[in-house]
Amino acid sequence: MGKAITRTAWIDHLRSFLTVLVVAHHSSLAYTTFAKFNKANYMSSTAPVVDNSRGIVMDIFEGFNDIFFMALMFLVSGLFFYRSIAKKGKRKFLSDRLLRLGLPFVIVVTLIMPLAYYPSFYLAEQRTSFAAFIHDFIFHQRWPA
Repeated sequence: MGKAITRTAWIDHLRSFLTVLVVAHHSSLAYTTFAKFNKANYMSSTAPVVDNSRGIVMDIFEGFNDIFFMALMFLVSGLFFYRSIAKKGKRKFLSDRLLRLGLPFVIVVTLIMPLAYYPSFYLAEQRTSFAAFIHDFIFHQRWPA
């Protein structure tokens, strides 16, 4: 049998809360008063789709979150960095991180991100052709740069 893994409940709860907060933060970007949709270059819009009903409440929510949540995520990540690298060694640590972070990144950039910007293409161009969208996304919008 393997060694039992001890977990710290408050860290797990904090990580879960921060994850939900990140999703809420990015979901609310379409409803801020400073949200802009750029028809000529939809990739430079503040969100893939910007809603016409916007409110100051979302501005306050965004501003409050921007103060702390990314820094807190890096802090929580850093709390376990030394112990993990000491246990696994540099090579194993880097290969695990590459697999754990690199693979989802590649999947998101190649599959999810284009799907997220497809509605933006429709709003900007009024065309539904997915082939035209992919062509525009790669050659005119300069994805993934």
